[in-house]
Amino acid sequence: MADFTQYGHATAEWLAVTDSRPPIPGHLELKEMQRLTNMYREQLALSEMEKLKDYPILMKDYTVTSRDGFPLEVRTYRPASAEEGARLPVYIHLHGGGYVFGNIPSEDGICTRIVEEVRGTALGVNTLPASAVPLFQSVTLSCFRTFSPYSSGRLCRPSVRARGTSTNEALFYGQKLVEAGVPTDVHVFNGLPHGFRRFGDQLAESKRWDKVMEDGIKWALSKPEPTGKFEIKLE
Repeated sequence: MADFTQYGHATAEWLAVTDSRPPIPGHLELKEMQRLTNMYREQLALSEMEKLKDYPILMKDYTVTSRDGFPLEVRTYRPASAEEGARLPVYIHLHGGGYVFGNIPSEDGICTRIVEEVRGTALGVNTLPASAVPLFQSVTLSCFRTFSPYSSGRLCRPSVRARGTSTNEALFYGQKLVEAGVPTDVHVFNGLPHGFRRFGDQLAESKRWDKVMEDGIKWALSKPEPTGKFEIKLE
């Protein structure tokens, strides 16, 4: 069995990072923890949007009914420079937060950056409906069926898969995909933990994270062929 523990040692740059946010007390009720966490995430998104102010984006909010009958909040992001009626590639963005944290405004910066670089339309989905435990597959399919008639029709190959999770689990998963003949594009951010991107300019790898996200979407749209090789990219 492969050993990927070499990628789990914290870098000096990470150890020097400071978090300006006050810690959230552990005794708070869940709703208050959600409110505070989402507030911090939205503040971060606003700071990212300020950096992207030279890239005008058209945003529009919708309500989509899921296959299970629950209303889903959706926000579309589209380049203002795109011709009206032009059909663009569509990227469906599901925020993180472990089924507890996150909302649509917290993803404004990420989706705006992706739309500007990829020249497509992003769908930001609130995956935390108050009435049910969300299933990402159901959420994604519901949005796809609603908006696919307006896309460019450039679908990614059904065999292409992407996953972001703990390092060992993700890399083992990548190996299995290669063995199964699935195209893969594997990137590791050595010595950095899940969620490091929120520290922005304190980490040089934040810019690489953005580029990997943007290039990964372009790669998926390019209809890549399997190489049969498991390659880990560190830069």
